[in-house]
Amino acid sequence: MQDFLRCVALIFDRCHGYFDAMHVWFGRSLALIFILLLIVIQANRFTFLPAFLAPHIPSNLFQAVHIVFTLVLVVEIVEMVFVLPRSFARAVGKQFEIFCLILLRHAFNELVHFSGTLTLADHIGPVTRIIANGFGALIIFLLLGVYFKFKRPLQRFHDRSFLVGFVSTKKFLALVLLVIFLGIGIVNMVALIQGNALINFFATSYTALVFADIFIVLIAQQYFFFFPSIFRNIGLAVSTTLMRIGLTAPAYYDVLLGIVAIFFAVGIQLSCCFWARFVDEEFWIEDKRLRHADDEDDVG
Repeated sequence: MQDFLRCVALIFDRCHGYFDAMHVWFGRSLALIFILLLIVIQANRFTFLPAFLAPHIPSNLFQAVHIVFTLVLVVEIVEMVFVLPRSFARAVGKQFEIFCLILLRHAFNELVHFSGTLTLADHIGPVTRIIANGFGALIIFLLLGVYFKFKRPLQRFHDRSFLVGFVSTKKFLALVLLVIFLGIGIVNMVALIQGNALINFFATSYTALVFADIFIVLIAQQYFFFFPSIFRNIGLAVSTTLMRIGLTAPAYYDVLLGIVAIFFAVGIQLSCCFWARFVDEEFWIEDKRLRHADDEDDVG
């Protein structure tokens, strides 16, 4: 088993290196992709494209914004996979970062309701949704700063060598998630070519992340004994579940659920720091060990 985990860790580290190199290339190419999309869409508007290709190309220029933001979010989702083995709290924070970008993407998606000119007349609904998504993303972003401010290890380890197995297990889980995300992308590409309905990439990805978060919480039980650490991990898993529900919620409710989720996550962080400040970790763990020994004596 240890040999398998070492092999997994090696594969993960190599994939991480390849992704970092591709991420730099993608960042440099994003503006060029946006310009090319605008040119192709404008050509379709002027009926310059072949008849077999034209139906598959949008005719609204604002669709170019939607496409490039979708590409950005897909890359962020993949990057989150490589954050997962580092820290559970950091991985949850990354999910909130992506949720912020999804809300901003929703705001830009409302531009497709405009026909070339951005005016308020006859567009009250899209404008209010833009405001809701924009301010929702802003509130989550601000609270995310508080979340990271109080993100700190709650249980101290004198010897961290036994955590190698835990980290390797999370790397294996990250690779599984990466395969799932790539599979969803391939299925959507095939569906797009065939003209079939697409899978909601982000909702499906967050569903997989919810199960991954729960799996990590269960695996962590054998490594973390300090109650605030256990409570925080389970509580943060609840916050990611709220985020997942928000992704498929109707307009305005998605923003509300996102804000509730980040408030809950910040509350978890603050309460754990407050709790840990007044309870000595070593005393707690020693007391737990003694109580466990007493229970064994009673059974005997």
